[in-house]
Amino acid sequence: MINRHFICSRILREKEEVRTKGPIGILIYGYNRENALQIEKTLDRVLNDSIFVISASGKSNRTIADILDSGPDDFYEDRTDKMIMFLAFNKEQIDAALNGFPSPEIERPIFCGLTAQNIQWPLNRLFEHLKDEHRQWTRDKLSPKEDP
Repeated sequence: MINRHFICSRILREKEEVRTKGPIGILIYGYNRENALQIEKTLDRVLNDSIFVISASGKSNRTIADILDSGPDDFYEDRTDKMIMFLAFNKEQIDAALNGFPSPEIERPIFCGLTAQNIQWPLNRLFEHLKDEHRQWTRDKLSPKEDP
């Protein structure tokens, strides 16, 4: 079982620029087993560390905290919507993971990090929030900027 309290406290401490060495991992949704294993292998290589992977497949009504508490399992399902949540990553690790993601072989997901707020949300609520943010970001990026 993954120690959710360790991960959460590490995230909060990192906001204060305190770094600790401990397990890092991802919460993954929307990928089949083969793709999830390739993502894990690629991230292990680019991070020069062994990460843990927790599948959120089949758990869309459960809170992120409940999913983390249940730990890894071996159920993966391919979905149109895909998400990867970084667990206890620091900024450098996030940058390396984003740059080293195995695209174009594997479709890029919406990426996010675990926060003190979203840990209490059901996965489906988090996903809708992330898709709304993604749509807004894409719309803002594509719309012409007006000079003040």
